[in-house]
Amino acid sequence: MSISKVNEIVIYVEELQIAIDFYERIFEKKITDTFEDRWANLHGNGNLLFIINKSYDRKHGIPKTSHETNTIHGNTCVPVYLTDDIDSEHERISKISDDVSEICYLNIIMPYRFFTFKDPEGNIIEIGQYPENKH
Repeated sequence: MSISKVNEIVIYVEELQIAIDFYERIFEKKITDTFEDRWANLHGNGNLLFIINKSYDRKHGIPKTSHETNTIHGNTCVPVYLTDDIDSEHERISKISDDVSEICYLNIIMPYRFFTFKDPEGNIIEIGQYPENKH
């Protein structure tokens, strides 16, 4: 048995609705599932973004689970998404997020162009493009 794929990306937030609005604009998709004000899922292109409202459990007196107790929230993991048009995505996301880097270029093993930006909670997200995709 081996690890075969990423099942989901979990992002913990304090303001669920702000995060929902932001990620729906970034991914140009609507939230697919929610549970009260505790969590929201966004499915798309075989990926799952799971947004968890940290303040819900505190507000409702729900004990912390082991993964929440052992998790340091914020910038502990950088999700990387690929695009086939880095320039257009950079322009589009620059209109949504105030904290977008310039497009960077690396050529260690192969050419790779990318940029990063932050969500409303300060989590870093990377968008990249490899050479087999359109430049």
